[in-house]
Amino acid sequence: MSDRVEMAIVALVMAAAGLILVAPVLGRSGAPAWADIVMLLAVGAGISAFVLVAIFTFRAARRHGQGGRRGES
Repeated sequence: MSDRVEMAIVALVMAAAGLILVAPVLGRSGAPAWADIVMLLAVGAGISAFVLVAIFTFRAARRHGQGGRRGES
């Protein structure tokens, strides 16, 4: 996985975590609709991170391995 993809995954996970922490504060402050919207954004960020990881995991699994003993045919 490239550094850009790893940073994108980290950014999505951190954004989801931050939004999850903000949502209850919004709900308690009298804006339950905004809390719901923020939670939906957090869910979207979390699912996007898992989808990115799954895509690159399956892509790596399809590649032929480069390990093993050398010299064997």
